[in-house]
Amino acid sequence: MDQMNRVAAAGDQNVWADQIRIGIRAMRLKQSLLGMAFGASLLALGACEMFQPATPPAPQIEADAGDVVDDREIVVLARTSASALSLMQKSAARGYALKYREELEDLDLVLLVLTIPANMRGDAAIRELESLEPGVSAGVNHAYHVPSPGAGATAGGGRDYAGKLLEWPAGGCRADLTIGIIDAAVDTSDPGLAGVSISARDFTGGGQPGSDHGTVTAKILAGGGRLSGVRLQAAAVVSDHRMARAAAGVDSIVRAIDWMKGGGVRLVNISLAGPYNKILDRALSAAIAKGMIVIAAAGNTGPTSPPRYPAAFDGVIAVTAIDVERRIYDGAVQGEQIDFAAPGVDVFVPAGTGGRYVTGTSIAAPFVAARIAADPNIASARTSADAIRALARSAQDLGAAGRDAVYGYGLPALGGHCTP
Repeated sequence: MDQMNRVAAAGDQNVWADQIRIGIRAMRLKQSLLGMAFGASLLALGACEMFQPATPPAPQIEADAGDVVDDREIVVLARTSASALSLMQKSAARGYALKYREELEDLDLVLLVLTIPANMRGDAAIRELESLEPGVSAGVNHAYHVPSPGAGATAGGGRDYAGKLLEWPAGGCRADLTIGIIDAAVDTSDPGLAGVSISARDFTGGGQPGSDHGTVTAKILAGGGRLSGVRLQAAAVVSDHRMARAAAGVDSIVRAIDWMKGGGVRLVNISLAGPYNKILDRALSAAIAKGMIVIAAAGNTGPTSPPRYPAAFDGVIAVTAIDVERRIYDGAVQGEQIDFAAPGVDVFVPAGTGGRYVTGTSIAAPFVAARIAADPNIASARTSADAIRALARSAQDLGAAGRDAVYGYGLPALGGHCTP
């Protein structure tokens, strides 16, 4: 009991300390970027715009500049239909072509995807578009990748340690709510999802690759022995593009977020990772401000990698991966953005009479989403900060005392907080 009390106290103190660190870090970043021409262009928003991007240093942005689905596309968010129409007219006069426009009614934003004129770079297009219409945000169409969920089919039941680490009951937990999945397409006919209520929508326009990552994510959430009574709202955003295979563009993810919000989904899992993007930052900020709790994979590009997004956005719950011995996955991104650790190394996923082992932070993230959904007190949290604070109270500290850059607050084991 004393140990549990110490963990709870440490959780509260670390959450508040982390909020202070985040505020200081954001302030320093903004101050350091004010004098940079490139950074200033990224922060160029109208005086009436309340959104302020937490932009990383310019060298990181430049290093990720080529990680896009199409280098001829610019994605724009406008606050109103009138502003969007004004930009469409002004940009057309300068040689931009409108690919499509969509009203994001539940985020109170308007999405435009434009093709930039020949011989113009993306950064120049961003500066020009934001100068043409105050209050809009423009950005390249970055690529967000989903790793292959592993290989190596096994016979029989396999070794399944995840439930033991999470203190998950063999019969599973009941969760009367909807969880959103923004991922590759979910195979709703998979026998491992029999009886699960799934609403699915394709945001790729076709051409989906053969990845079953979305199906694996759904099984971790609602497969046998996990969550019963749960409903899944699955957005397929991963497809092949001109410059990226098996990736999701910013525009598809943003449209999926709006669909989730319109369907009343408050808990969303995004097992994708990629560069900082101002458009995604703005859309998620709007959704989180309206009460959405977002869980995301920290990324698999290694401990020396810069932060990967959306996990590194403020308000998003960033999840890293551990193995059966509670050791960190050697491919996991590390940093002060990490919130929790969950099983994600050689996790057994059943399939028919056998199955296979899968690895990655994208596998760990849905375990944390399931943990939140299983506990009504956390699932009903009004904000993501409240959810983080509640999870931190019961998390098992795995690294240095308190929150750290490797494990975050640690492993959020269930600890009996479950309705059978």
